[in-house]
Amino acid sequence: MTMQSPEPAGIDGDALVGRRVHMLMWDQKVTQVQLGGRIGMDQSSLGKRLRGERGWTVDQLLTMARVFNTTVSYLVGETDEVRPEGFEPPTFCSVVEADVIVGPWAALHDDLAVNA
Repeated sequence: MTMQSPEPAGIDGDALVGRRVHMLMWDQKVTQVQLGGRIGMDQSSLGKRLRGERGWTVDQLLTMARVFNTTVSYLVGETDEVRPEGFEPPTFCSVVEADVIVGPWAALHDDLAVNA
């Protein structure tokens, strides 16, 4: 799946990540409050990151990639493929064999499934 994301020239890395996370949120109908609650970040801090006013840590990039079933490469602008061919979703937050989502992502997964 490719999302069209014409990026303005000169956009910095943090703003680019924020823009792409926001597009994924929009696509999956997830609010800042829902996402922030699920990843342990208040809405204000998340909003600042989405606007590029505050930087993203490596852990936050990994978490966003896992939550939205994408790659860090997509988030940082190395590719426009949200889920590249052959992409295997990370199993960090799920027990694939049992098809059960565990951990703090379980409620977000349930929210996304309802809104799908």
